[in-house]
Amino acid sequence: MTIRRIAAAVDASEPARRAAERALSLAVHTKAETMLVHVYDAGPAEASTILAAEGIVERNREAGKRDMKALVAELGAPETPTLSRLGHDVPGTICEAARELEADLLVVGTIGRTGVSRFFLGSVAENVMRRAHCPVWVERPSDPIIRDVNRLVVCTDLSPLSEAALSLSAELAAELGCTVELVYAFEAPYRGLSIDVRRDLIAELREQLTQLGSKYFEGSAPRVTIVEGANVVDGITAHASRISADLLVLASHGRTGLSRVFMGSVAERVARFAPCSVLVARSPVERSTQGADGG
Repeated sequence: MTIRRIAAAVDASEPARRAAERALSLAVHTKAETMLVHVYDAGPAEASTILAAEGIVERNREAGKRDMKALVAELGAPETPTLSRLGHDVPGTICEAARELEADLLVVGTIGRTGVSRFFLGSVAENVMRRAHCPVWVERPSDPIIRDVNRLVVCTDLSPLSEAALSLSAELAAELGCTVELVYAFEAPYRGLSIDVRRDLIAELREQLTQLGSKYFEGSAPRVTIVEGANVVDGITAHASRISADLLVLASHGRTGLSRVFMGSVAERVARFAPCSVLVARSPVERSTQGADGG
């Protein structure tokens, strides 16, 4: 895929500002267009009258406009377009806007206090990861300022469905000039293998990872690593912490090994507990399934 248009879900909070900063930073490297998407709600459903409810909506709309104007000024990007939407279904509204904008990437923040951001990482962000038509970048603030992506870790279970993460990582690595590491996570069942079988299996996995590296990444071959943990999440996040990774890239759907947990509770836990930002790629199979059922 090629990243031509980036959407960032924002409000007036610090995490949302960081998401916008990341989107603008990525746009510089990829030459993509950037749109800031703000979702405001209608206020409490128990408003006493229709006119009172309309007044709440209008106040929220105007407050959102002021917040977005202040945000683009703070970011030093006054020409960046913004889109404000009334949304009773916040994640659905975000995803709908991203689809209408034909966004190739959707960026969200992690933890906030007001507006859309209060849900990150909560039920809304998790729903956005499940429902977005495009890859979702979850920006986790590990430093006071946005830093460049220098170490990218892409996780694969070697299934065809994980190719979405590999192809997306290859494009980003070329645009950002970062180092890449291919990681395969061992699950608990492998712990019962004999030493010889385990050694042969690891050697085979390394060979396959090396072949994938040659297939997707031109120039210097990426490092390949086999990680283990009490579970997949622990293995991935602990390794990312050990090497001070800047970005974890994972496929969104699969059937076996690492991929079978995406998109489910483990994917949400990876995004929640990772020490760095997480990019969730969309597999072609998942996209076609979503198109068929409207999800």
